[in-house]
Amino acid sequence: MEYCSILCFTWCILALSATGKAAGKIVIDFPNNITAGEEYNGSCTFSGKDKNFDVTFPEKCKEYDVDYSDHRINFTLSCEDGSYNATIECDASMDSLEELKFKVIPKPKITTKPTNVTTMVGLPVTLSCHVKGDPTHYWVGWMYRDSIIQEGEQNAMSTSRSTRGTHHYLTIHTVKESGKYKCNVYTIKGLVNQVPHHVTVKNDMTKPTPASLLDVIYELLFSDVSEGPKRQ
Repeated sequence: MEYCSILCFTWCILALSATGKAAGKIVIDFPNNITAGEEYNGSCTFSGKDKNFDVTFPEKCKEYDVDYSDHRINFTLSCEDGSYNATIECDASMDSLEELKFKVIPKPKITTKPTNVTTMVGLPVTLSCHVKGDPTHYWVGWMYRDSIIQEGEQNAMSTSRSTRGTHHYLTIHTVKESGKYKCNVYTIKGLVNQVPHHVTVKNDMTKPTPASLLDVIYELLFSDVSEGPKRQ
């Protein structure tokens, strides 16, 4: 009986040790959502005794700078465009496997071409910026003279959705001077797209000053005097 207990105890210890080794913990560090065409860093860490483990990347994603070290694999991924789910797998043995599912989101793209708008001083102007992509994963910032435009009494911003994308509008209630307005599209990685709109302001109150009129008359009457009389 005592021999059986010792044998059973030894067997349990060996079984637990083997199970512990096979079930070494694997942790994959990578975002759950990424934007197509951009590079993202990730890692796969193994905490068991077995140092030999590998990582499998999705077919539609390209890996860069894969660094294999003890118990850790560092990598950089960039995935093809489109909306789809992908999976990263890290394994150390047949009994030790971990996978991470993530979604690839299409990269936002501005389809609006640069425009030139001419208006009179004091009138309102509305500029449009059409973006193709998921608006929950990007944001638009309007800029003027390298400063972000804030919504308020002078400016208003609005959007309208369609099956082809989202229209982002900027309305300047009272245009005072000419300038360039930029529609910038950002993701968590920073600026990804930009389109400029040139606004030219014509002031109908601007007329020639008396001094400029005198200059014109002087030019017409006396421009040939210095050349002397012309020979026939």
